[in-house]
Amino acid sequence: MFDNDDKIIWPIENTKINQGCLSPENLQCRMSTMPPCEPAGDGKPMEIKIGIGLDNIVFGIFQEDVINLLGEPDKISETEKVDGIVYYYNNQMIKIKFDLLENGKLYSFEVYNPKVTMFNREIINKEKNEILDLLKLNGYCDTVQEDYEFFETVFCKEVWSTFAFEFDRLTNIEFSPLSDTNDKTIWPMEKELNEG
Repeated sequence: MFDNDDKIIWPIENTKINQGCLSPENLQCRMSTMPPCEPAGDGKPMEIKIGIGLDNIVFGIFQEDVINLLGEPDKISETEKVDGIVYYYNNQMIKIKFDLLENGKLYSFEVYNPKVTMFNREIINKEKNEILDLLKLNGYCDTVQEDYEFFETVFCKEVWSTFAFEFDRLTNIEFSPLSDTNDKTIWPMEKELNEG
């Protein structure tokens, strides 16, 4: 903002000093009285189930099934993925991807939610070495690391998951159903029917 003389009005100068701790040397005091930020999401922990899905949302279900479970998405993109549709759920901080080449089945999740768990541990914001150690601890050692200009990824074929890192911290994980030795997708619901 500018005053009548076209001088910039700085907010801190425009505030009365006697309103508490707004002098430059006490500015930190104001920050400490602000309420802590809560992470986005509905507060419910979300569990990644390898080869199955996320919580009760199972790979292989269709768009109407996801809407019945989560409600209408906040955004739908038909351009983010070639031959697919992506549902965005802001509160849960997830993207759900449907593959039109597979009759519109849910084939992938992309999760940013800091409350998500994998192997009973929260993983978002963990360092890359912590994620690699967690995979090894659970018997998954086949990883491929790639370094891009602005981020790094670790792909683990055994759990068909890609872990994306910025500043050496996990920002998101994308995971899909597993494949058999012939690279055919193992849809959990079909597997259950075949075994039942």
